[in-house]
Amino acid sequence: MRLIFTFFLVVAFMAWSGSGCKQRTRTYLPTPTVIEGIVDDATIPFIQLKGDNTLSSTIDSAGHFNISATLDKAGIYRLVTGGQTLFVYIVPGKRIQLAASYPQLERNAVFSGDLSNENNYLNEYIKQKNGPSWYSADSIANMEETTYTSAIEQHLANLLSNQQDWQKEKGAFESDFATLMSEELSYNAAIMKMQYPLIQYRLTKDTVPTISDTYDSFLQNIEIDNEDNLMIPAYQEFIEVYLSYKIAGDTSNLTTSALKKKFAFVEGVFQSGPVREYAYYSLMVNALQTSLNDAFALFPDFMRRVYSPEYRKTMQEMIDQRQHLLPGSEAPDLSFFTLEGGKTSLRNWKGKVLYLSLWETGCSRCFEEMTALEDIQEKLKKNREVVFVCVSLDRDERLWKSTLKENKLPGIQLRASGENAKQKKKDYMVTSIPRYVLIGKDGLILDANAPGPASGILLEVLQEASASRIQ
Repeated sequence: MRLIFTFFLVVAFMAWSGSGCKQRTRTYLPTPTVIEGIVDDATIPFIQLKGDNTLSSTIDSAGHFNISATLDKAGIYRLVTGGQTLFVYIVPGKRIQLAASYPQLERNAVFSGDLSNENNYLNEYIKQKNGPSWYSADSIANMEETTYTSAIEQHLANLLSNQQDWQKEKGAFESDFATLMSEELSYNAAIMKMQYPLIQYRLTKDTVPTISDTYDSFLQNIEIDNEDNLMIPAYQEFIEVYLSYKIAGDTSNLTTSALKKKFAFVEGVFQSGPVREYAYYSLMVNALQTSLNDAFALFPDFMRRVYSPEYRKTMQEMIDQRQHLLPGSEAPDLSFFTLEGGKTSLRNWKGKVLYLSLWETGCSRCFEEMTALEDIQEKLKKNREVVFVCVSLDRDERLWKSTLKENKLPGIQLRASGENAKQKKKDYMVTSIPRYVLIGKDGLILDANAPGPASGILLEVLQEASASRIQ
């Protein structure tokens, strides 16, 4: 399928604004902006453009959408649909055109019109920036500190070289974009450097890992707290990683979740109001995807601390949409297709603890988790109280069947399709995969964002759930 749309941005007046020691973002008087196009066979009936605010449009049955609003800032925005994100550099007054294929937007995106050179490079950069083969938890865990830092420096040098080669071949970047990309590279390198001690802390658990005293000196060379950086994708990611970095050695309260600790740390770390509010919002959005119970517990605190009408409205809507997924709520009953073409539903396993895995054949992480799931299933093979059900959301039935034929996958393998798949995503608020749901013997939700097989805690969670009795 093809996604084709055009940004029409008409500017009346332009001015420079900014604060702090560096100025990176051009702002404009509010400018009429229209974003329109077509998304064929969209899995979610809306599309959003995210910057300081979120601009949304429904996608009609023919795939058409139209966003009519105003933009007042040049920078790197995010286009989001069906769980897929594409970064777009926008300058008011320019006309930007994009053609891409869903669902893997960034793999097929081609920009034309104004700023096409910058946006085509940006799309290529996003694919490259976290792509080195050694950048995985397992690899990092086995690397010496000096080896790891040298690898990051080489990776950064490669990205800079690619950027220079691109401009030699296709033309120089617009100056504001070049400035943004320079900062993007710096924050991306900082994120990668923070991963080393974070992974070492997870490995050593109760003991402090051996990290050199000067390891975090790189943080002295970047701005940690500047609202002007919020239009830089890597800075947005940096905020939450930095909070994880700050709490990594905190063992003062082992019963408090990492998410709650990060939430408590925000006010002491970030003094800029917009940065602080973005940090709270980002933590809550991630919590809704990974720890629904924590998100509900933190929501009142979020509303007390955040004043942005956009963030408050969006978060209230997201919380309201998930009320039916709280622990103790009846699990939405779903029907599926078997490999043989028959149908079954969740009701067939009432009386058992059901571990539901939602995945797709094109998801590499899904397969990594399947390997861990096979190990969990083997350890629980004598436990007849737990059932593992893996549901593919693939559109292509033949691809699903051929994947099952080529790979010995654990659990009961089922498939959803078409409108059926859309309904499952809606019922369980699936915005990314893999996604795991734990349902009790009584058919009530235990955890709508259950731990993944590779989390290290799933075995204990399932043992505890299977030991409980139906009330």
